[in-house]
Amino acid sequence: MIEKLETRALLSATFPSLLGSYSGTYSYGSGDNGTITLSVYAQVHGLFFGITTQSDGMNSVVRGRITPSGAVKFNVKPNILGRHGHGAGTFADGTFNASEVIKGRGVNLAGTITLTKN
Repeated sequence: MIEKLETRALLSATFPSLLGSYSGTYSYGSGDNGTITLSVYAQVHGLFFGITTQSDGMNSVVRGRITPSGAVKFNVKPNILGRHGHGAGTFADGTFNASEVIKGRGVNLAGTITLTKN
């Protein structure tokens, strides 16, 4: 005899939307400070993709994840050969705050980023 199992509705998590443009500041412990913009051009559930531009000329491709509660983790690939980075932070009420590390040949930068949705 085969019994029918109860049907269960799958719960779908709601992720905050990061799509759009952001601007703000960055500050590395080395004393390098400036402005930064972020354009998030794609998001599928919690996975997002974007591009950053810093006032020091460094541009990066960004790939990351956001949780339903707004916790963010991301990887960055700067346009400067041999550098890479990662970071973590939070997103709430249109503001993104994160700590970031950029490493590469002779470079080890650690700092903070604050971005607000335009």
